[in-house]
Amino acid sequence: MTDKMNAPAKSKTSKSETPIELLKQDHATVQSLFKKFAKVKDAKRKEKIVRTAIEELKIHMAVEEELFYPAVREEFSEDEMEELMDEAMEEHHVVKLLIQELDEMGPEDERFNAKFTVLAENIQHHIQEEESEIFPKVKRSDANSEEIGARMAEFKQDNEKMFRKAA
Repeated sequence: MTDKMNAPAKSKTSKSETPIELLKQDHATVQSLFKKFAKVKDAKRKEKIVRTAIEELKIHMAVEEELFYPAVREEFSEDEMEELMDEAMEEHHVVKLLIQELDEMGPEDERFNAKFTVLAENIQHHIQEEESEIFPKVKRSDANSEEIGARMAEFKQDNEKMFRKAA
């Protein structure tokens, strides 16, 4: 049974996806979690959604910071892209601060739901900028190669357990 559960992840990464395809999948995953959070009323279910979203975000940010952003910086020397990468890193910094605060909170905390909502809004802004400003420029470049996509998928798979334990 374990092999069947792992099969989709392996086949998903073995079909050689590009970095943009992989990152958009991550974006869809967290956006789905944000929608679930908004609909759920039960505090325990909300907390589970928050913890899952935090795990996903930690993994996603590490992949971007370790592999995707450096590849983009290497490919593009223009000031505008450099500025977009710097802004994306600052957005990650803010998200990490919010995650750190959420990690120290529980659903019984009066500001837990509000803090997660602010996190979701920050992430939605980040996703919108990446998908409308960064991805179109990167799409036809070497920074969007299947080779980098394979490295990103491998990094994610190799580090997933560590991030899930840390969350």
